[in-house]
Amino acid sequence: MADVGRTLGLVEIGISVSLFLFGVSTIQVQTYRSRFPDDSLRLKTFVYFVWLMSLGHIICTLHYFWTTSLAIIQTHQPDLMLGKPPASVPALFFLTGCIATAVQVYFVERVRRVSEKLFFPVICWSVSLVRFALAVSMSAVVSTTTFHDFEIHWEWLVTANWVTSAFMDTMITVLLFYTLARKRRVAFKGTIKLIDRLILTTIETGLMTSLLTLTAGLCFQFIDRSFAWLGLYLCVARG
Repeated sequence: MADVGRTLGLVEIGISVSLFLFGVSTIQVQTYRSRFPDDSLRLKTFVYFVWLMSLGHIICTLHYFWTTSLAIIQTHQPDLMLGKPPASVPALFFLTGCIATAVQVYFVERVRRVSEKLFFPVICWSVSLVRFALAVSMSAVVSTTTFHDFEIHWEWLVTANWVTSAFMDTMITVLLFYTLARKRRVAFKGTIKLIDRLILTTIETGLMTSLLTLTAGLCFQFIDRSFAWLGLYLCVARG
């Protein structure tokens, strides 16, 4: 039987962190809107679209935790955590895939524009589409089965999702670092500090997201029925 206290605690920690990061991203969107009013309509639409998907992700997360916690309290059956999840969980998985794919495609486009080359961006776009297909598959599977069966019989699907996601985050980080480092060599002295800041931000963001994804994958593989992986997965969309 799952340790319901530990299980709910891990999920609650993941939700709390996810809520905090959503608040940070909301402030960033508001700051972007006020500081860059002249940006293209397409870029603004992209930013607001990602934020709206993040809002939907948060709503699904809170719905899942509320309905599951309420059911456990009313029935005193901790194993309900391993039963069939509410409809908000498939939606949560789907939105996570949408957010991650949209952000990855955007950064790959940045790489293409800065490097003016297509080879690696095409590879990244292809892998990103595979990662999205895996996320959609996870969403479809979890809507028709229990969490217990999902962890046992669909382990390969979840593992493939972790691997492709971590690969994409690492690949984008490396490509951005390499491209910006090359630009730094020929940059004017006044822009070197700006490029250095971009390089540092790229490394910090990319590595943090990769480590979070890998940690969630390792928890799924080696910590049975603790739902530590789900607590971390709730934060992946905020990465």
